[in-house]
Amino acid sequence: MTYVRSVTMIVIIAIGTTGCHSLQPANLGSTAQQSITTSTADGTAPPDTADVQIGLGRMYEKQGSRQAAMNAYVAALRHAPDHPNAHWRLGVLYDKLGDFASAEQSFRKSLTLNPLNPDCLCDYGYSLYLQARWQDAEETLREALSIDHSHRRSHNILGIIKARHSQFSQANHHFQQAGCTQAECEENIAFAMILDNRLEQARDHYERALQLNPQSKKSQDNLEVLTPQLAERSSGNALP
Repeated sequence: MTYVRSVTMIVIIAIGTTGCHSLQPANLGSTAQQSITTSTADGTAPPDTADVQIGLGRMYEKQGSRQAAMNAYVAALRHAPDHPNAHWRLGVLYDKLGDFASAEQSFRKSLTLNPLNPDCLCDYGYSLYLQARWQDAEETLREALSIDHSHRRSHNILGIIKARHSQFSQANHHFQQAGCTQAECEENIAFAMILDNRLEQARDHYERALQLNPQSKKSQDNLEVLTPQLAERSSGNALP
C-alpha cells in the first residue's frame, strides 16, 4: 500500500538522521570472519589474550562484521569468563539480532562485574526501550546518568521515551542535555511521533523545526513525504 510504504520511508529518513547523538549502538553488518587466536610457544594463552580478542571484536564491529565480532568476544570469554567488556559487547550484538533474552543476560552479567559502566547501562536501557519496557528502560538510563551526568546518548533515548509519552517538556530537556539545538529537539520529537504513527503532530514539529532552521534538510525531506500522505489520509476519511 502506498501509504504504508511512504510512512516507512519517513521512518527510515528519520532514523538515519535522528538526534544530536545517535540512539543506536554502532551499526553492525553480518560478514562472517573467524576470530584470531594467539598463543605462546608452549600453547598456553598469554595473560592479555582476552583483551586482544576484545580489541579484535571492536574492530570487527566497526567493520560491520557481526559474526566475527561475536566469535572474538566468545574467544575472550574462554580465556577470561568474567571479562565485563566481552559480556557487554555480546549484549549489544544479541540486541542487533533481536535476541533480547540473550542480550539481557549478557548485559546483566557485565553490569554485575562492572556496575559503573554508563555505556553498558545505556545499551541495556536501549534494549529495554526496543522492547517497550518503558519504566525499566528509564530506570536503567537514569542509572547511567547518575554515573555520567552528561551521557548524551542516554539523554537522547530518554528524550524519545518522554516524547512518545507526550511529556514534551521533559523530552525537550533531555534533548538539550544531549547537545541538541531547539530545531533538533523539534525534529527528534517529530521522529518520536512518527514511531507512533502520529503523523499530524510529526508534521507540526517538523514545521517548527524549519521555522527555527530553514536550512534543515531532514525536516524538508520528511515534510515532503508527510504532506501528501496526510492529504491522502484526510481525503480517505472524508464522507462521500
